[in-house]
Amino acid sequence: MRSTPDDLIAITGNIWKYPLILCRPGKGAWVPRLLAMPYFRIIDLVFVGDKLYAITKAEDLFALHLAEDGDGRPTVTSVKRIIRHAPGHDEDTYDLGLWKRFTDIDSSSDEDEAPTEENSHDDDYERFAFIEESTLSECEEGVLEGEGAIHTSRNLVVESQGKLLMVKRVHQLSAFTSTTDHTRKVEVFEADMKTSAWVPVNSGLGGGGQAIFISNRFSNIISACGEVEEDVVYFPDTNDMFDMKSRIIRPTMPMDRLSHKRGAWVFPPHLVV
Repeated sequence: MRSTPDDLIAITGNIWKYPLILCRPGKGAWVPRLLAMPYFRIIDLVFVGDKLYAITKAEDLFALHLAEDGDGRPTVTSVKRIIRHAPGHDEDTYDLGLWKRFTDIDSSSDEDEAPTEENSHDDDYERFAFIEESTLSECEEGVLEGEGAIHTSRNLVVESQGKLLMVKRVHQLSAFTSTTDHTRKVEVFEADMKTSAWVPVNSGLGGGGQAIFISNRFSNIISACGEVEEDVVYFPDTNDMFDMKSRIIRPTMPMDRLSHKRGAWVFPPHLVV
């Protein structure tokens, strides 16, 4: 949510028909057309000022320029690709040419035109009609290994100085019990808007006394205090954390009564006296 006098809510959905929803309470909602790129591949998003940034599984980063119509309903006026994924990613083949049409728009001007009904293709919809809906908006990619699976997830967060970060996590899932699930690897990157590249962050969060909380439904950066350690990334589903300075993954306080796989962090508002 972007908290302003006219609150704007952005939601990623796990149904391929609604990968992104913009809503302004009391005014209405906006959704992209079916299979429109890049919305079709968005797995996480975050507000930075007046812009909404979105990331795909291939680690493309997009800036969505927002506006409202005459009735106050939110809308996307243009989309600009900030960071482009490396050529040859599996996603290029899987999307059956949908990225190519967006690339054509991308190369025609500095500001990418938001896809509209005029550049839609019914045959693209038919190609995807047979694919199960649950496979089209996954936040993680996974491969089988032994009795379990390995998932790689990517989440966006914004630190106090306005820097946009991506937390990339490799997560081991057990086939039998969640108690053996654990984080295998974590990498943190900063989006360099000038060079259009993801730059590794290897020395913490810049001395700002902050910590990162990552969960499937919502992630955030908050000030470290009490039991919350600075320059640490916390994961609720495996009860472990990653120290960005020492590069060590270690367990946190157990939370056996929580549903780990579906757990999410909640950030209550600050108490004002």
